[in-house]
Amino acid sequence: MRISLFAGLLATLSVGGCQTEKSTSAPSVIFGKDWYYTHQQPEPKEGFLTYRLKGTADIVPGMGIDGFRLDQGGKFVLHTQGPADEVLDVPGTWQAEEGGSYRITLQNEEPPYQLTIQVQNDTTLLARKQ
Repeated sequence: MRISLFAGLLATLSVGGCQTEKSTSAPSVIFGKDWYYTHQQPEPKEGFLTYRLKGTADIVPGMGIDGFRLDQGGKFVLHTQGPADEVLDVPGTWQAEEGGSYRITLQNEEPPYQLTIQVQNDTTLLARKQ
């Protein structure tokens, strides 16, 4: 009885530990910052787009607004273009997956999607939506 109770407790702690680690495993450099697509040419290969911190990249008029923010604890904000060409923030959540990918779920009618991020430095990252 003691062995199976211990084994059950160990299994519960292992699974719980993995889930906690997985949900907060994003590189800390991306948290709490607004990242915007730069419309930089040429774009990196494999479908990645270049994103820079707000204030380090110009939003190109007429090109639309495309950005995001990941906050610790799983909160996500999509920055997109609103009906009057202003920034529209759509709230959502993120959950870490393997390989620098995050499952994004928005609080609107869009289906969840996968966002893969490759950090280049403190002010630049590459991201691909799938």
